[in-house]
Amino acid sequence: MLQKIFLYVDVPFIMRKFYAACNGVLNKCRRSCETVQVHLISSFCLPLLTYSIGALEFPQCSLRELGVCWNDAFRSIFHLNRWESVKLIQYFCAKMDIFHYYDLQRWKFLSSVCKKVPFLHKFLAALEIQFHTGLSLSIKYADCQSFKASVFRHFESEVL
Repeated sequence: MLQKIFLYVDVPFIMRKFYAACNGVLNKCRRSCETVQVHLISSFCLPLLTYSIGALEFPQCSLRELGVCWNDAFRSIFHLNRWESVKLIQYFCAKMDIFHYYDLQRWKFLSSVCKKVPFLHKFLAALEIQFHTGLSLSIKYADCQSFKASVFRHFESEVL
C-alpha cells in the first residue's frame, strides 16, 4: 500500500515571518490607498508564504493555516473582522487565494521538471494512473493555454 509522505515544514515559523513582514509594510504605508497596500503585501510578503511551495506536497491543514495568514492581510488592509470573507476582495484585486497559488506553483514546478527531463512527463502520468499519487496537476492543466486564466475561471465560479 502506497502512503503519502509529507515533509515537515515549520508552518508557524512561516506564519510569524509573514505577519511580521505584513505589519512592517502596513505600518509604513498606513495612509496610502488600499491598492498600493495590496500590491506591497503581494510583492514583499506573499513570497514568504509561497517560497518553495511548489516543490513540496503540503497537507490541507498546513495550506489552510497559510490561507488564514493571506486572508488576514486583506482583512487588515480593508479593516474587516475575522469572520468576514475576503474572497470577493481578493478577486477584484486580481489576487488568488493560497490554494490557487499552491496549484500554480506546483504546476510550474512539475512542468519545469518535465521540460528538463523529457521522459518524466510520461513517467508522472504512469504513476498517476497506477498509484493516484496526486501529481495529476501537471496532466490536468497541460493542455490549457494559460493556467492562471483557468484558475481565475475556477475561482470566479466559486465566488459567483
